[in-house]
Amino acid sequence: MKKRLTVLLIWLFAISGVSNIVASGIFGELIPFVAIQLRPGLGDDNFNNGGSPRPRDSVTLPVVEQNGNTLYIISGCEDTDLVLLDEDEEEVYTQHITADITEIYLPNSLQGTYQLQILSGNYAFVADIEL
Repeated sequence: MKKRLTVLLIWLFAISGVSNIVASGIFGELIPFVAIQLRPGLGDDNFNNGGSPRPRDSVTLPVVEQNGNTLYIISGCEDTDLVLLDEDEEEVYTQHITADITEIYLPNSLQGTYQLQILSGNYAFVADIEL
């Protein structure tokens, strides 16, 4: 029952656009999570191949949450690439995400605002994050 309630609450927060979620940690302390608001974009391959700027097939937005320099992969990121770009649009971090990855620990040396990209084939999902 707790699992269903937790899933329902996460779903409600995601739908309502609330960006701050507070969840209980392993030892009972409160850990603030930030739901990253990804927006759909298109990967470069789609434009290079003369593709339409508006894809016709439906795509599910990935769900990712952040707590400091840790990203929590909730859903929709299987077999994708995570890329961080700095303000000069230089790639500063990249990682392939497989189905068994649930957490990504970004280096503590990364501080400031970055563009997070989750790349899946011709699709890109982007958001600005603060580290």
